[in-house]
Amino acid sequence: MPADHLKLPRMRDVDAHWRLGVAATGLDRITKRVRLADGEQVPYDRLLIATGTRARQWPNPTEAALQGVHTIRSRDDAAQLQNALAEPPSRVLVIGAGFIGSEVASVCRELGLPVTVVERGSAPLVGARRGDRGDRRADAARSRCGPALRSRRVVIGG
Repeated sequence: MPADHLKLPRMRDVDAHWRLGVAATGLDRITKRVRLADGEQVPYDRLLIATGTRARQWPNPTEAALQGVHTIRSRDDAAQLQNALAEPPSRVLVIGAGFIGSEVASVCRELGLPVTVVERGSAPLVGARRGDRGDRRADAARSRCGPALRSRRVVIGG
């Protein structure tokens, strides 16, 4: 499925006031207010904390520009990866086993591609599930993909 077909339909306009670039620094659950870095306090009835993720760029720009090196953050990035996988590589290395890295690895396995996932945490999604060591998820990932999950590893670019 093309990446541009993955947007969720919007049934109605989003009635929201966007405060982009201002960090939330505190939460008062009793008065139902979020404190912002600029000192403002924003009231709420219901609160959804969606912290998102950030793609870490490869430290060497020349290496990052090599064919076959992808950073996934946007729908356009996903479309570029989809095009690259259409001419299957012989193997795939995914650095990071958060939500996006785990999903990329899963898609590659569904395409029949050998995948190695390198994660600095003890298991996939550990960063997203604070306090959860993820031993069962790591064991499950290894049983599905073989010994292709390398946890507690850091990749250093040059």
